[in-house]
Amino acid sequence: MTRLVRSGGRQDRIREELRKRLQRKVDREPSKSGDTEADLEQLINDAIRSDRITAAQADRMRALVASGKLDPELLHSRLAALGTGLAEA
Repeated sequence: MTRLVRSGGRQDRIREELRKRLQRKVDREPSKSGDTEADLEQLINDAIRSDRITAAQADRMRALVASGKLDPELLHSRLAALGTGLAEA
């Protein structure tokens, strides 16, 4: 039982160190959020104007990106595919 307690404490320290290293790595990466947000907004507006998506769908996409549930790069590629007709079925 004592071995399990020690092992758990060691794992907690390892997890915390890993979390700190990952946070430092994220902090060092340059942020492109301003450019990405402007590009996404432009693509969303273009898709609405061309009737490829509805305003409700656009609002849902914005909410998913804002909440972190949808990667902005993935949305960008999907909207770009809609614009070129690759996603049409």
